[in-house]
Amino acid sequence: MTIQARPVEITSLDGVVLRGQRWGSGPDWVVLLHDSGDDRDLDAWRPLLPAIMTPERTLMTLDLAGHGASDGEPESARLLSDLDAMLDAAAEWGATWIALAGAGDSARHILQKASSRLIDALVLLSPRLAEEQIHQLRGQGEPKLFAVGSRSQQLNANTRQARNASIGWAMLVSLPTEQQGTDLLFGAYSAQLIERIVAFLAEQRAIARTRLPRLSEPKRVDASNGEEKTASRQT
Repeated sequence: MTIQARPVEITSLDGVVLRGQRWGSGPDWVVLLHDSGDDRDLDAWRPLLPAIMTPERTLMTLDLAGHGASDGEPESARLLSDLDAMLDAAAEWGATWIALAGAGDSARHILQKASSRLIDALVLLSPRLAEEQIHQLRGQGEPKLFAVGSRSQQLNANTRQARNASIGWAMLVSLPTEQQGTDLLFGAYSAQLIERIVAFLAEQRAIARTRLPRLSEPKRVDASNGEEKTASRQT
């Protein structure tokens, strides 16, 4: 499927312009946020985009403030308010179902935002969580896909604990590599991870169609266990 990218600009609550790209015009939205760092920008998601493009879906990638083409300074603390601006913009542009995908610091902030604002699904690549945050950032019941490179023992352990502590349905994909975050999309196990993400988004959207409209209640669905796919249901 060939869909042309269009430039997009979102003005944050404090006036900083965030720039990115947008594909498609469907009511199902997937918003992707890269990790922070000098060499990080929206291009980190390139390997995933063709696999998750569908006629019903709009994809949007954005450079964080102070990264790539966006204005401002790279301040981690500002991402929570920037997330509000992104979600508001997506809703204004016709989104009826929204999934957020993030890596590293962005994944952590997405989890934090999910504690105060209902989001339909989360994709979290190597979320950078401190020990004390694991049982605080549990969400409100939205389905979550966690992924991590298992050869970083501490990050693997923290991500597994975050999956176990999550409210609602959660899947963990643990890959035998030292790569983390969006680097997992470029490595030896990229095809396996991309396949999991594609299936997760399709499954959660299908489930949502059988339920009440979004924002009416937190979503809780059953899960099954598998070799690469593990799940927990917490209340």
